[in-house]
Amino acid sequence: RSQAPRRAVRQMAFCAHHRSWLAKPRLPLVARRSLSAAVAKPRLPFEGVRVLEKTNLLSGRLTGLLFADQGAEVLVIDPKEGGSVDSYLNRNKIAVRASDVDPSSADIILVDGADASLARLPHQVLMRTVAALPGDERFGHLPDDVDEDYLSALTGFFTDMDMMGWLDRPVTYTPLQLCSIYAGVIGANACAAALLDRLRCGQGREIHASRIAGGLSAIGALCLKQRGLPPHLDPVPAIYKSTADILAKRRGIEPSELDAYKQAAISDPAKQAWLFQRLYPFMAPYKCSDGEWILPMATFNRRLATGYCAYLGFADDVSAFGIVDRDPYDPASAPFDDRNLALPIGFNFPSSCKVAELFEAKFLQKTALEWEAELEAAGLPCAVIQTWEAWMRDPDARAARIFAEVGGEVQ
Repeated sequence: RSQAPRRAVRQMAFCAHHRSWLAKPRLPLVARRSLSAAVAKPRLPFEGVRVLEKTNLLSGRLTGLLFADQGAEVLVIDPKEGGSVDSYLNRNKIAVRASDVDPSSADIILVDGADASLARLPHQVLMRTVAALPGDERFGHLPDDVDEDYLSALTGFFTDMDMMGWLDRPVTYTPLQLCSIYAGVIGANACAAALLDRLRCGQGREIHASRIAGGLSAIGALCLKQRGLPPHLDPVPAIYKSTADILAKRRGIEPSELDAYKQAAISDPAKQAWLFQRLYPFMAPYKCSDGEWILPMATFNRRLATGYCAYLGFADDVSAFGIVDRDPYDPASAPFDDRNLALPIGFNFPSSCKVAELFEAKFLQKTALEWEAELEAAGLPCAVIQTWEAWMRDPDARAARIFAEVGGEVQ
């Protein structure tokens, strides 16, 4: 965009015939300042959509980033400057002065809380980042920028609800701003749905992205239990709270054998990694040739599970183990639920052990960074796992203020 001719051009969002307000004059070059280097891209789904971002809270900024990455023109009004600003969230966005942009040209407006500086017109989608939803009698008094740790404690993130909690781990603490992150992602989806609905009715709407609701949506997915579903739709649990839970869902292992694995895992981190791999082969950390660890991610995803097997070259081996690739929503697939690639966290124990061994041998062939680059290029999500000490030194973690230096002496 920074190389565009110095002229105003007109572009239409969605359908040219819809409303005259969909015609949006682009800003003259002089009024714009790119917040990140321009990168040539293919056509993206939200090209032609203009977003005005006037928010300092993480949720709103993340919503803007998600739209910018998908082709929308995201204009950040009077952005904050300085070392406390996380530049990652400015990717693909354009900085503007408030006086240089016509708010009526926006399809989406992102603001914090009750900010009334940008009034919503009938065609526009306005998203407010709030702590609690309007009318919440219990938590409505909380300020919209309430501390993230408070919300994490309130919604239940500081609990023993990690995936290996049955190993008698203590309460888990995370510095990640999960309530705000989930609110930003859900808010982006709500805004996209509102744009689609605007094609039907010609009207925008106001959306409240609640940070509390975002956190509850995440923790709720781990807590909710369903009843009355047909057996083939009964979900495979991602979290086990006891040995009995595992034995009820994972066939092919004796109670005494599992208890021995548990005791070994509690006392030895290497044995804990081994057990995690055998229970969740498609989403466990594996050691690489440089001694670092890589984490593949194909939890409940059939496409990613089959994609990993094909890309890493052991699809035939997996098939030889008796593991199938069948539609999990088809009742006829129920007999294969414990060895179906469409349910990659529900394998019986012998099958998951065999798959874990394939991953284990493969990942030892390259460094963690090499695997991360290669797999991400192939569209297979993964990440290098840092130690706690390395993460404390990581410049991105420092820039995001997850860690900070404090004075005093260690007692």
